[in-house]
Amino acid sequence: TLTTPKVMPTESWLELPAISNATLYPNAQELKHSVRGERNYTAYYDTSTYTSMWVAYPLQSKHMGSLERPSKWTYSLLIDQKYQVNLCDHSYEGDTYSRGHLIPNASRNGIQDMQLQTFYFTNSVPQVHNNFNSGIWQKLEAALQGIGEKQLIYIVTGVAFNKEGESKSISYTTAKDDTKQVPIPNYFYKVALKVKTNS
Repeated sequence: TLTTPKVMPTESWLELPAISNATLYPNAQELKHSVRGERNYTAYYDTSTYTSMWVAYPLQSKHMGSLERPSKWTYSLLIDQKYQVNLCDHSYEGDTYSRGHLIPNASRNGIQDMQLQTFYFTNSVPQVHNNFNSGIWQKLEAALQGIGEKQLIYIVTGVAFNKEGESKSISYTTAKDDTKQVPIPNYFYKVALKVKTNS
């Protein structure tokens, strides 16, 4: 049964959670994506479930712009392809689930190399398209981007399969071009941090 790790703030990059019990996902690792030495985002990716449990990133105006949306998804170079789901040309089976970004394209469409990294499979989870990915979730992403246009904020986007003390059943899906069984998160969350300094 899949559980969700508890997280608490860490002292390095302000957006990074610290795992208080790493034994929940012994096959998970932090994938730190950067462009020319500047951090883009960190994904806590579990190779046994092909799922990023969370993605953490800073957001400010320089990250956002009007670059055209890429048409292709691709493999992250930070982890072997055998641990990633092939979503190159198609999404998941059926029409219910889309390739849901954890760090959205629009949060990185101001810097092309950073934007392309949001189309790594390690940044995608099965997400109900109608009324969620294209509805309330998109509105939440846009609201945070509006704040990020005015000031630097730090965001963690994550998934959960069960709430604490809950034992909800977990459904699985496959990509149209792959046979790997991918768990469908029962919950999604975002945590946003705004920091005020003495300066």
